[in-house]
Amino acid sequence: MKTRYETLSKRVNNRSGEYRKVFYLIGLVLTLFSSACESVTEEPARQQDYSNCRYEKPEAIFYDGLPQISDHHFKIQGNGGSEESFVLSGMVAINILQYGCDFRTQEFIFDLGTTANCEQAGDCTREVVQIMQALSRLGPEYHVFREWARAIKDISAQIRLGRATEVGDGFWVKVDQDRSFGHTTLKLTLSEKA
Repeated sequence: MKTRYETLSKRVNNRSGEYRKVFYLIGLVLTLFSSACESVTEEPARQQDYSNCRYEKPEAIFYDGLPQISDHHFKIQGNGGSEESFVLSGMVAINILQYGCDFRTQEFIFDLGTTANCEQAGDCTREVVQIMQALSRLGPEYHVFREWARAIKDISAQIRLGRATEVGDGFWVKVDQDRSFGHTTLKLTLSEKA
């Protein structure tokens, strides 16, 4: 009799080719979408040369005027990465760090503002999945976040706090938390390297 882990592992491995296609499309959609967006509150900084990179310089994923988004800011960092921040539904402060020339990494930092019930990896992963689903409801161009939520949920039993977990061939997720001073901060890292 197979254990639940073996069954899940087999299912994830069987679907890894499917996930690779989905994540390739996710990257393509985000790249195309971010290129189409207007520049949003971009602060001048030393620009990194992206001419020999697989990815172009990071651009804002979200923008002012979206329902449930307030206090939106975007800036290019001196190291060639970017930082985007906003408040979702007046409740969750979100920072998104993007960096990488040939291997893009995106860090989503969710400041929940209160102490969330997030003592184990499964609890934190559920919170992250719910926030990603909320982001996917901002408009059709954000449905890619629903796919990330689904992929993360599918491997949630394998996720350990602070450790990268492969979600598909060459795509990794890491969930972490920081609980201090009466509030919880969750961090989701999406990357092409462990």
